[in-house]
Amino acid sequence: MDELVGEWSSAASGLHHSVFEDESYSFLAGGDGWYQFSRPDYADLAYFRWRRTDIPGEIELTWEAAREIFGGVVTEQHPDPEPTRLTYRVGEEDTPLGGPTVLLRLHPVVGFAREFGLVSRTPVPVAKGDLR
Repeated sequence: MDELVGEWSSAASGLHHSVFEDESYSFLAGGDGWYQFSRPDYADLAYFRWRRTDIPGEIELTWEAAREIFGGVVTEQHPDPEPTRLTYRVGEEDTPLGGPTVLLRLHPVVGFAREFGLVSRTPVPVAKGDLR
C-alpha cells in the first residue's frame, strides 16, 4: 500500500493541545482525494486527483471541485485550475501530546496546517455529487 493512502488530520497530529478547527486530507489508492477544513457550523471541501511526480517526495494535486458549507447552506466553489505541487514526508514521530504517531508533513501549506496524523488507512469517500 502507498504510504500516502489514508485519512490524515491536523487534530490527530499529537502536536496541538486543543483544536477548534481541523484540516484533513484523504488520499485514495486510485488517485482520488479531498481536502477539508472544518470548524463548528462550517466546512470547506475540495476534491482532487493526486499523482506522484518524477521528483521523489513530491505529489501533484489537480483540483476538480469544491464546496463550502456554512449554516447548513451548500455553495459550489470554483477550485484553482492550476495543479498544486507539494513535497511530503511520512514517518513515525514521538509527538509531545500523542506519543508515537505516523505523521504526514506537507509543504507548502494549502490551508493553515502542515502536519497531519494518520487517522485511518481506509478513508471513507466523500461524495462529490454533481460538482465534477
